[in-house]
Amino acid sequence: MMSKRQFAAALCLMTVAAFAGGLVAGLVARPAIAQAANGELVGTGLRIVDNDGKHRAGISIGEAGVVVSLFDESGRQRVTLGVNDRATGFSLIATDGNRRLTVGELQGTATAWITDREGRTLWGAP
Repeated sequence: MMSKRQFAAALCLMTVAAFAGGLVAGLVARPAIAQAANGELVGTGLRIVDNDGKHRAGISIGEAGVVVSLFDESGRQRVTLGVNDRATGFSLIATDGNRRLTVGELQGTATAWITDREGRTLWGAP
């Protein structure tokens, strides 16, 4: 069975890798036109912007899995939901960039933890 730290590291690594891949793809790749198939949009990612062109939400699919990210008006990532063959989880992220609440499952083991401003665990389970 994985320890809480191992699970946290795996979940954070998955989220960071997927976010980084989505960010690089969004900055480097030219926008692609999604193909319509039977009324559905088909593609490997989606970037949603507000009326000012600021990135507000995104879905990225890559080797790390599928990640859905939500951003605040300042462009800071605030919510992340990720899933792959080994893990599923979500995080709520404070304006300072620190994850404050993370809930997930890794290979059948559920876990959750809450951290303070310095990243110290205030509560965790299991």
